[in-house]
Amino acid sequence: MTPKCSTRFACTASTPQKGAQPFGTKARENLAAKVIGKVFRVEITDVDRCHREIGRVYLGDRFINQEMVRDGFAWRYVRYDMAGEFTDTDREARERRRGLWADPDPAPPWQYRREKRAATKSRS
Repeated sequence: MTPKCSTRFACTASTPQKGAQPFGTKARENLAAKVIGKVFRVEITDVDRCHREIGRVYLGDRFINQEMVRDGFAWRYVRYDMAGEFTDTDREARERRRGLWADPDPAPPWQYRREKRAATKSRS
């Protein structure tokens, strides 16, 4: 049995919402292809306001967070990228329209969730 993990990538707020946002399922599949069934290391760097651990994921000498941003399947989140180590990778993914950047108007997951909450409140 594989344990569930609520660790977030240090460079991102979140990947697109699986099943709800474009590229959400593809982002999950991309990550799974990299780490499922493999021994990887997570270095916890912070805890967010929802008490989820923020972490840097490594598989040997591969930095999985960086790969997810490079592949266009994770959003760079400036709050957790204070050193700017993902800036160039993020820019390249956008310019080459990789992953979620192929969408003409991609919405970050935090914006998607905020709009969804507002729509739910307006219906009440």
